[in-house]
Amino acid sequence: MALSSTSIVIGGESETAGGETYAGHVYLYSASTDDLALTLSSPTPAYDGYFGERVALSGTTLVVGGGYATAGGFEEAGQVFSFKSTTGALLHSYVSPSPQTAGQFGWSVAASGSEIAIGAPDETANGDSYGGYVYLY
Repeated sequence: MALSSTSIVIGGESETAGGETYAGHVYLYSASTDDLALTLSSPTPAYDGYFGERVALSGTTLVVGGGYATAGGFEEAGQVFSFKSTTGALLHSYVSPSPQTAGQFGWSVAASGSEIAIGAPDETANGDSYGGYVYLY
């Protein structure tokens, strides 16, 4: 879940989307009226993608992680997307610079101003299995 003065963002990562079980959704509500403003699905819905498992919000940028998504042909490598929170328009898709099976890129996400941080806790780092990385964009 993420919160700003204008929006409340809730992930529904276990929901079926695009016919895929556990593909996930994200819901953005108006903080002032509690009305549903947007429902987002992964641009690449997949079984066990868990889109919406992690969310972050900064200004009008909504960041959504799916740490279990298949990326680059690697299961559970993870994937992250950023959207314009006022329209739902896709701004950018992110994958790990070195995707790995079960690397879980997108397990954690944070946003501040124009910067986005994405955690991949189970990627091998400097020869250390599960050493992990944080990527800044």
